[in-house]
Amino acid sequence: ISGMGITLMTLSFYLTLENPDILRAELTEQKMSMLYLKSQVNPHFMFNALESIRLKARVKGEIETAQMIKYMAKMFRNLIEWDDNIITVREEIAFLDEFLHIQEYRFEDEFSYEIHVQEEAYECKIPKMILQPLVENACVHGLEAIEDKRLVGICVTADFTKNMLYLQVEDNGGGMTAEKLEALKVSFQENDEKGKSVGLKNVYRRLSLYYGDRMTFDIESVVGKGTICRICIPL
Repeated sequence: ISGMGITLMTLSFYLTLENPDILRAELTEQKMSMLYLKSQVNPHFMFNALESIRLKARVKGEIETAQMIKYMAKMFRNLIEWDDNIITVREEIAFLDEFLHIQEYRFEDEFSYEIHVQEEAYECKIPKMILQPLVENACVHGLEAIEDKRLVGICVTADFTKNMLYLQVEDNGGGMTAEKLEALKVSFQENDEKGKSVGLKNVYRRLSLYYGDRMTFDIESVVGKGTICRICIPL
């Protein structure tokens, strides 16, 4: 611990002299990473437990259950091994696809999703876990408010002339009132780590750390029609 303290003090001293903004961003990123980890049970234990349950389900002939557990295990494996903070859109979409398969199982026949990614955008780099929290929020807070024909749409496109990447997540769920939407946007500026929509706040704050005022994060919502989240970041 003392050795780590010396290293952090040296790093802090150097970065403060050279670029204090980098130091603040790095420390805030570390804080959010720790908060994320605090919400998890030991992921290695969870992965091993899921694998055991999956194998037992297959032995019993419960193929559908085994398949869902497989998707869960793959998600845990990715979370364990995903060391890079910056990944490709292709990697994020692959992770998201596993999550959406689980949502299909959860909502049964009353859920569908569409993913549209411009071919040239697949290899563009983004901070990891940007799209998944938006989709999870749509499923938990949007789609649960309706009973059938639940739909989530994901779209990623790149404009190389403007050097910008556009990410969009849309649902046809219950939507929000104008007052609730405004309160949500105001909460993005607060440091409260509790309450609802923590995932959205985390995405907004991480994007702000990486891109500052070069990014935009916009949400539109209509009661009874659904919600659209739009993100625009530099390539």
